[in-house]
Amino acid sequence: MRRSNGFTLVELLVVVGIIGMLASMLVPTIRVALAIAEANVCLGQLKGVGTALQLYRQQNDQRWPWIANVRSDWSKVPTGASRDQPLPQDNTDPGERSITALMFLLVREGQPAKLFVCPSDSDAVEDTQVRRDHDGDPETPMEYYGDFAGSRNVSYSYQAPVRRGDEGFVNGVADDDAAGVIVAEKTPAAGDPAWRPDALAADTPIETVRANLSPNHRGIGVINVLRVGLDVTQPRRPDVGTDLDNIYTASGRRQTGARDGVSLSVLQHLSARDGFLIGPVADANQP
Repeated sequence: MRRSNGFTLVELLVVVGIIGMLASMLVPTIRVALAIAEANVCLGQLKGVGTALQLYRQQNDQRWPWIANVRSDWSKVPTGASRDQPLPQDNTDPGERSITALMFLLVREGQPAKLFVCPSDSDAVEDTQVRRDHDGDPETPMEYYGDFAGSRNVSYSYQAPVRRGDEGFVNGVADDDAAGVIVAEKTPAAGDPAWRPDALAADTPIETVRANLSPNHRGIGVINVLRVGLDVTQPRRPDVGTDLDNIYTASGRRQTGARDGVSLSVLQHLSARDGFLIGPVADANQP
């Protein structure tokens, strides 16, 4: 009897099963590869933010983005609260602003709003309603928006712009500290008022380390960081401030053991060397 050259049903099912098993093994690898690619795109965007900051400073007497605020406590001002209120042209106090208003100054200078949306941030959406003047007439003076439309338009956090000093609140950024962090992934505390970081000693379990990372790239265990010197890095831990402090907490202690009294409040930001980044702030009651 002549044997058929085709597959039997059993052989076909075996082949299909093997292909399915191989595919299931490849899916996690593909997901990780995509996550790494997105993290690298995000890192490239931070380089763009660094370039934008450099241009801003060149045009503003080497000042970092800053808006006067009588309260000084940026962490308790909800993002987007002053969206439709134009910034005054005479340098008078514009009232309460969010931390993201500082980043929005770069958008006002011509940077695209999508620069501040990380592709790995599933909660973020581009602010597509940015207008540079209210009536669209190029002959009228510019009346810029003061902020992004909401907290979901920003995937990054910014160095606390104020800190307590001998003479009250002063600028929170130290220009001579090139290793300090000026922008990084959004804080793990965004949207979670109860979040408190654990100590990050050398032997801290990787699960604890990742729990203290930004949600943007927590799956692959990295964060993207832009330093005051405008170089970018991609560390795997959040304790990468000048004194190895956690950039998401207001404390200058080194991350070498138990930490008491860790604070997430701008009011406890005591030193310009303390890398403390905040934003986006989604809730006015968030600490």
